[in-house]
Amino acid sequence: MAEKFLFWIDVSYTEFGIAKFLQEKISADFYVIYDVNHHLKKSFLNQNIVNFKKQWFYWDYLSNINKEPDIEYLKSFEKKYEIDLWKIAFSERIFSDFQKFHNFTRKEILSILEHDCKFFENVLDEVNPNFLIIKLADFHRTQLLVELCKAKGVKVLMLISSRLGFRSYISSSVSKT
Repeated sequence: MAEKFLFWIDVSYTEFGIAKFLQEKISADFYVIYDVNHHLKKSFLNQNIVNFKKQWFYWDYLSNINKEPDIEYLKSFEKKYEIDLWKIAFSERIFSDFQKFHNFTRKEILSILEHDCKFFENVLDEVNPNFLIIKLADFHRTQLLVELCKAKGVKVLMLISSRLGFRSYISSSVSKT
């Protein structure tokens, strides 16, 4: 049975290059979640550089954030996967009071988290990947995906810039020092 790789591709496109390289070297199934501007969607849908078996566009699935969140679902999610959703939310710079564009309410934050939890659960249940290839988690959504993958036994391979020179390394966890 072929290995399954799930890629998170954002505006840096680095993981797209990694997918192209891996597809040339190994026989595996490739899946992708794009976190890109909606203007780029058509380009990615029409690309023939990497043969992804299935692709999702994160922003297509984010809908009404003003709906009442399902608190029971969020509680059961936290318990099932041992993920502290408020810890992830408090670390998100977009949700902080220091940014000037929009002050998210508790309800909006919980609605966004509910959306993300359900979306990522559905993708992971459908694909059942062996690996997640992603850059260093820098938003709540990527941190949540990384933690959910770890809880489900998916090997996380994060590309992280080193502190020395123009180098990067691949790791499953982030150094806290």
